[in-house]
Amino acid sequence: MQERYVDTAQQLLELCAMLKGSEWLAVDTEFIRERTYYPRLCLIQVCNGEVAACIDPARSVTLLTRVTHRRP
Repeated sequence: MQERYVDTAQQLLELCAMLKGSEWLAVDTEFIRERTYYPRLCLIQVCNGEVAACIDPARSVTLLTRVTHRRP
């Protein structure tokens, strides 16, 4: 299994291309609630059985929003 750490816009686009067309996709999120009333997204983990990736949303939040809200 290929493992990737994603913290740039280019890496996120490459990951999306690798995951595109996957039969299934597992997604896990981690939040921090320290010193804040609202939880803050701090990590997204995705896997399709061939590629496992940790995405740092703090570094690529704008692009991440565009990718996840893109229409098919």
